[in-house]
Amino acid sequence: MRHSRLLLSLLILTALTVSLHASPTIVTLGNGMEVMLVENRSNPVIASVVVVRTGLRNESVELNGATHFLEHLLFNGTETRSQKQLYDEMDFLGGYNNANTAHDRTTFMILLEKSNFERGLEIQADMLFHSTLPPDKFEKEKGIVIEEIGKDEDSESWRAERFFDQVIHRGTPYQWPILGSRNSIRRLTREQVYDYYKTYYVPNNMTALIMGDFHTPDMVAMVERVFGKEAPGSLPPHPPLTLPVLERAQADGAAAHFLNPGAASSHRVRLVHPAPTRSAPDYFAFQAAARLLGDRLEQDLKAVPEWGVTEVSTYPFTDRDFGTLVVDLTIDAKADYRPALEAIHHSFLGFLESEPPADRVQAAVTAIRSEEIFNAERPHYYGMLKAEDLAQAGPYFLTDYSDRLAGVTPQEVSQAAQKYLGPTYPVVAVYQATSPEETAAARTSGERKMARKTLDNGLLAVVEQNPDSRVFAAHFLFKNRSAAETALGARAGTVDYLHHLFELGPQGMTQEAYQAAMQSLGAQAKYCDMAFIPYDDYYTTPEYSYVRLEALDDNYVPALELVGRTIRTPDLSDPAVATVRGQMMGLAKRNQASVQESGKALFRRLLYGESPLAADVVGSMEDAVFHTVPELQDFHRAYFSPGNLILTVVTSNPADSVLARIESLFGDWTAGNPPPVASPYPQPAAAAARQEEAGGKEQSYLGMGYSFALANPADQAPLSILNAILSERMQFQLREKEGLAYTLGSSVNFYPGWGVWAAAMGTGPQNLVRAEEGIREQVKKAAKEKFRETDVAKARNAYLGRQLLRGLSRINQAYQMGLGEFRGEGFDSYRERLEEIRRVTVEDVNRVARQYLNPEGMSLVVVR
Repeated sequence: MRHSRLLLSLLILTALTVSLHASPTIVTLGNGMEVMLVENRSNPVIASVVVVRTGLRNESVELNGATHFLEHLLFNGTETRSQKQLYDEMDFLGGYNNANTAHDRTTFMILLEKSNFERGLEIQADMLFHSTLPPDKFEKEKGIVIEEIGKDEDSESWRAERFFDQVIHRGTPYQWPILGSRNSIRRLTREQVYDYYKTYYVPNNMTALIMGDFHTPDMVAMVERVFGKEAPGSLPPHPPLTLPVLERAQADGAAAHFLNPGAASSHRVRLVHPAPTRSAPDYFAFQAAARLLGDRLEQDLKAVPEWGVTEVSTYPFTDRDFGTLVVDLTIDAKADYRPALEAIHHSFLGFLESEPPADRVQAAVTAIRSEEIFNAERPHYYGMLKAEDLAQAGPYFLTDYSDRLAGVTPQEVSQAAQKYLGPTYPVVAVYQATSPEETAAARTSGERKMARKTLDNGLLAVVEQNPDSRVFAAHFLFKNRSAAETALGARAGTVDYLHHLFELGPQGMTQEAYQAAMQSLGAQAKYCDMAFIPYDDYYTTPEYSYVRLEALDDNYVPALELVGRTIRTPDLSDPAVATVRGQMMGLAKRNQASVQESGKALFRRLLYGESPLAADVVGSMEDAVFHTVPELQDFHRAYFSPGNLILTVVTSNPADSVLARIESLFGDWTAGNPPPVASPYPQPAAAAARQEEAGGKEQSYLGMGYSFALANPADQAPLSILNAILSERMQFQLREKEGLAYTLGSSVNFYPGWGVWAAAMGTGPQNLVRAEEGIREQVKKAAKEKFRETDVAKARNAYLGRQLLRGLSRINQAYQMGLGEFRGEGFDSYRERLEEIRRVTVEDVNRVARQYLNPEGMSLVVVR
């Protein structure tokens, strides 16, 4: 073992490794950077391939595309070199300098004649650690990346890949494009990208593979001089990833199928099976199994010309936390793709029937090892190919790669295949080829179009047509939730009880059959909030209830029909009601035991008095126990009637044809009359009051607020900005600075002619006195303060950002349309409100602060 001042560990390995003719040396520098050195004297060149462990995996919605964009920016100048100097100096040295971004890593590679290598390595280090992301180059690079995105969008293979990623990797960052979207790139700021750069581009998040014609001790010294002087950084935690769609298929015991017709010259099919990660002991045996399976699929699928299979590809897609085996098919557009899918199934079964012959396993292993040797002749290319190994498993993984591969036996190959492919169920995604003429007939690619109609049975349907996505989103809004329970003499929580019954599927269909049918359609429906997921009750309110459906545009009709049938004729049998009774009792018990839920319920009653807005949407334990089938049937007939429904849809299909389809599906719905409910809700007359209860918990709830008459509807926008400022200041002072709260925030809600401002905090009992004082102080200060333009601009931008983020998905767009119709403001009121927010001035905010803030008139609830 060698030692030096910056060297923490150095291992000289003696095994024949990575199919090379030299033993590698692995160095861990004092700053945490790993360096793998491999001598290869076949040519007088040296390559340095640096793998940064950051990629799409580390991005958020707001940062989508930042990794690839940053890769571009690192070629634009450093603290000591301009962009021109970077290019000129590398050209002068005769070097190759490039980079690429992948799902979990970014790879930078240089290749130079050995006498120039140190100067090239200095340039690479300068780019990696000392780039300045010049402001004058930032917008220029945005244009370049947007053009790159535009070029990809013209490719049918890119469109197919986007579909595959969206359905297979749904729920993970891998559902987004590596390049980002046009909009995400336009929204990126230099500050965001620079923070990302400084977070992840630190030596302890990098591994370098240096390969070529050098003497190892000399190269160790060079690496220490060039890379060792950089300071390490504090890395964010590494959240684990799973593939929810693939996991759900295994849990359901059925393959998950997704279909998307699109303009293309060929059908494209992707199947995804579970597979081991690099840390699994059977990883190498599975690699041999995958190679053998790929050979068999190639042979079987091309044996029948009528199937039209022109390309077959089998390969792994892995993350540090999960592994998959991917099978891709390209099929002639004139052929039916379904026989090929059936053939794949039979090929899998045949492959798993028996242990592969030893000579076949040896041939597969030899082929993989030969590819390693061939690729090693081009060290920079070899490093790029091994970047995924380095990113996910580190350099030690490569030290005995070839030996471990050579040591797999037929029995191990068979066991690995059985383990990962035998009892598992794939995700199957089909990008079905259609001609451009067929696609144009199915969709209008022009501007946004609307269709709105009230059917003869009272159902209001609104359809928005726009070409921006292939998702069909339908939002069913049933009006006056708690008011209907009161008007019809029903128990509190009756609506929620029925929504939970919807999850069991329609009458005459088992829950398993219903779920399988939805899955086969590539559709998902949400009938109620998930009580145990934080913040999943964002849309739960006493004012209305909802059902949300998401499907693919080209397959929406059966999904819409099935969800509609579930709502119209749910399973209200005794066994079904008994099943849901247990769920509702659990929810009621949870709410009863929660200081937060008890506090919120008490606060609503204090603020809203006898109004339905104060009602408990779940109900009590007694309500849950004593719901009966006849009561539920009677209430269902009235509340879930077409006259009480607003159905809003966002789709790329023609709006008029979708509206006609809605009328054909729901026009014969003749359930009972809507409940007699007086709306809008009047402002409660409750005066300021104080109420305290003992919760018997270690944490307490504090709620403070008041209702107010809204002098002018135009004041809603500046009041929203005022609340955003006030909420942020309370959070900073009381939570961040004084450490009083674990949850804290304020809100302002509007109703016809009036509104409610409220603040709520979760804190310890010992903090309640100061917490109450602190909230009141912040309100008093805001009522007198003269806000600055920067205060308003910051709050306005943050508010717009949150609202636009919530509006990214089509289902949330459909929700906003339905809410606007329910409020009587029209389906486009959401967009109009955003424009009103953009127009808010500092004078508007200062005026409404003095007019509406009422620190002395607040009601207060404490549950301790």
